[in-house]
Amino acid sequence: MRSSAGRRLMRRGMANPESAVKAPWGRVWRAVTGSDRYVMRIGLIVTSSALYNNNNLLLLELYLAVFVDRALGGLSESRRIHYCFWMTDHAKTRTTSPHRARKRVPQIERIEATQRKIIESAQRLLREEGFKSATLQAIARGAKVSLGALQHHFESRDALMERLVDEALAPLGGRDGAGNVWPDPAWPLRERAQFFVERSWTHIYGATSYVTAWSLFFGCKATPSIFNRIDTKRTVEDERFFGMFVDAFPELRAHHPYPKGFAASVFATLRGAGVFELFDISIADRHDELQALVETIVRACLPVAHESALTPAKKSSPSRTRRKSSAAA
Repeated sequence: MRSSAGRRLMRRGMANPESAVKAPWGRVWRAVTGSDRYVMRIGLIVTSSALYNNNNLLLLELYLAVFVDRALGGLSESRRIHYCFWMTDHAKTRTTSPHRARKRVPQIERIEATQRKIIESAQRLLREEGFKSATLQAIARGAKVSLGALQHHFESRDALMERLVDEALAPLGGRDGAGNVWPDPAWPLRERAQFFVERSWTHIYGATSYVTAWSLFFGCKATPSIFNRIDTKRTVEDERFFGMFVDAFPELRAHHPYPKGFAASVFATLRGAGVFELFDISIADRHDELQALVETIVRACLPVAHESALTPAKKSSPSRTRRKSSAAA
């Protein structure tokens, strides 16, 4: 027999389903059906959720109607139907919550997200506290991952530091993607020079990751295991980048006596400007420096006759003119 308190609680919930939803499920159930039917409540929730997730709404309502008829047989037919619909709505609320509807993230995306957190934590430590403070334990704490998880993605500190250098110079590695810095050789000369300088500065040398890379270079000088690996990689990559620069500006091969040497000087200028970002350089000064580099590239690609035509002729001084005329006399 159900207690009179249980009937009053149920009827109050039937008259106002919103208040019944707010009431604790266990207390309502035990008051109405008795503690011996607590297991049936679990079956109701699990089964109704499974039916709703599989879009078997008709079968769900039938199932709930039978369950209510057996569990609440003492109520009138109208109240049983009312309570059946209330439980159907309750099942929908439970199964469509954000937590249950969340899709599983693919494993590749989870790996990339974890590696990105580790890399950003290492960059932040190098930039703010220096190379010595960027230990694996500190990097793991900053990334909010365990030390074991960090070593699963990066087997050693050397491997992680080498990855940081790759991250800083990645836009130089190819011609595809948003970070590409290489112009099409078919473009007009000045447009190519402008494109290369602006994109190189935005994506590499003016980015915070480049200053972080220099902090790594200076800091690992006393750690041969890291420095030698980075230096070897730098030598190989520099040769490749200089060749790609000459490919983007083929005029250098025809008009400049040292095309690869000129490419090296362009990269040296950008590197120096990037390191100077540690200091307070005004936007106007930085703009003038980059535009001067654009002009240098354009002039280096032109034939000598064209270059002299671009240079305004110097006016001879009056005293020098008088000296020449007197000599002629």
